[in-house]
Amino acid sequence: MKMKSKALKQIEKDSENLAPGFNLGSSRQLTKAEAEALDSKAGLQMISLRLPLKTVEKLKFLAEKEGIKYQPYIRKHLMKLATEDVAATLTETRVQELIDQRFAKWTRGRGLKTG
Repeated sequence: MKMKSKALKQIEKDSENLAPGFNLGSSRQLTKAEAEALDSKAGLQMISLRLPLKTVEKLKFLAEKEGIKYQPYIRKHLMKLATEDVAATLTETRVQELIDQRFAKWTRGRGLKTG
């Protein structure tokens, strides 16, 4: 059983409050007003994305295994990827800053000048 992220739990809670009886990934269609209210509350933005047909079919298969529609499945994995990539980038940036600081300290200790 997979754990739901805090953000996903909040989106599900908001969806129930804004569109009673609606669950993420369900087949029930939201009215335009419900969809706009949910997107606004959840901080979501509509995008258009073209993918190879075979990729879409694979995503649909994987989403079905999790019991959700493919669009929420894609959103979940894109959010996870973006979060992990940002964390990795920030970590790499911080590591580089520490290396630069240590190098500057090392060169100053030896009376050397850096560029």
